[in-house]
Amino acid sequence: MLPLVEKYRPHTLADVVGNDALVQRLQYFAEHGNLPHLLLTGTPGLGKTTIALCLGNQMLGEHRAEAFLELNASDERTLSDIREKVRTFAQKQVTLPPGKHKIIFLDECDAMVEGAQQALRRIMDDEATTTRFCLACNTISKIIEPLQSRCCILRIIPPTNEQLVKRLGYICEQEGITFDTVSLQELADRSKQDVRLAVNNLQAVADANDRIVSLEGLNRTMPIIDPTIINTILSLTLNGELDQAWKKTDELLASGFTPDDVLASLTSHVISPTEKYNDVVRAILLKIIATAHSRIKTVVSTPLQVCRVLAEIYIQAPRR
Repeated sequence: MLPLVEKYRPHTLADVVGNDALVQRLQYFAEHGNLPHLLLTGTPGLGKTTIALCLGNQMLGEHRAEAFLELNASDERTLSDIREKVRTFAQKQVTLPPGKHKIIFLDECDAMVEGAQQALRRIMDDEATTTRFCLACNTISKIIEPLQSRCCILRIIPPTNEQLVKRLGYICEQEGITFDTVSLQELADRSKQDVRLAVNNLQAVADANDRIVSLEGLNRTMPIIDPTIINTILSLTLNGELDQAWKKTDELLASGFTPDDVLASLTSHVISPTEKYNDVVRAILLKIIATAHSRIKTVVSTPLQVCRVLAEIYIQAPRR
């Protein structure tokens, strides 16, 4: 049985959740042809890959198998990969209707080395009459300027909670899952506007609770950190009681929460309007947490990162 995230992956642009103006623009290209090179950018889970695949399906139709190449640039990222696989496909002869071109989709192209990006730039110029490139990246600053300037840059934004809840409700109806709107709204909130994560979470909650999605089942399957515990940890830290602060943090980690979960809860606590931090303290706390979050995402996620956050908060943050 297919996971829900694959079963309900959109196959046409009309099925894409959110980004209505961008989708409308791509539908025009799919219908009328003359597609420019594209660069899709946005955080993971927003549907960059899905949008590219839907565009290929809709634009090429019955010719898709022979005229569409998908490569994950984080795997095929060397200079030889670009020269051998990409150029070979770009030079392949395919008969297409007027205004249509072969499409090469390079996912995660921000992982490509600079030499490979430079080679790709040359291929884009040499094969422009027959081939269009669709690039996707999480971090556009890692794409060299010559590639950016050759592409129409499309920024993928998160769907609204309303759009996400509507999609989750549709999936529930198709799968015979009992639900209520409040529970789906909470599920969307906890998924941080990540469509892929939201659908995976929906399946996890439904499977664990006899095909029922409720707040009770949601809290049992996807527990969140109690805000009062986060408040206690920060208060202890600011008061210099680091041993007690770390003890409570360690208890959270031992109960199954990740360092990323703890940092996300710290962020939510600090930006909450009900917390009476002055602007200076709030700015310092957010900078410390954001830096740690970056380290976790790019280097390694360990409890030591959270321990460092508590120490830096005590050292750097003035008292409220």
